[in-house]
Amino acid sequence: MERALRTLESAYDWSPDGLLHALAWGTRYFERIGELDSAPVRRPRILSRTDDPDLLDFDAALVLASDAASHLRATEAAAFGDRDSLAGESVGARLGEVFDVAERRTGFRGAGLPVEHTDAEGIPENAPLSEETGCSWAFGRDFGARRPARTA
Repeated sequence: MERALRTLESAYDWSPDGLLHALAWGTRYFERIGELDSAPVRRPRILSRTDDPDLLDFDAALVLASDAASHLRATEAAAFGDRDSLAGESVGARLGEVFDVAERRTGFRGAGLPVEHTDAEGIPENAPLSEETGCSWAFGRDFGARRPARTA
């Protein structure tokens, strides 16, 4: 798993133009190894209702982000498919050797979408959103001071 992630790091710059990635461990993993009580994560719960949420429980979640959609497609093919190289880097290990893809979700790109959902449960009335805002998150009370600062 570490070698597969290092391939992603070597292939692309850690930037919006390159590839941003994070691997998050889920509650099911900690429960399976008998460490749920000492885990830094808790079972998922509904924070807002813009639709009918289905709270899923995974061992892990891989988050990929890039301004270049081609980087995302290539990364998925290298990590879970049969692509032999990624941006000139040889692929020697794959995340697909350790994980099965249970679900794939795509996000959105572009400003203004959060403003369309300011009436959703869990979004404060005075949320600092504008027509240019590209994403909304961390309005739940559990984030508190851990919410990262905005950068330009």
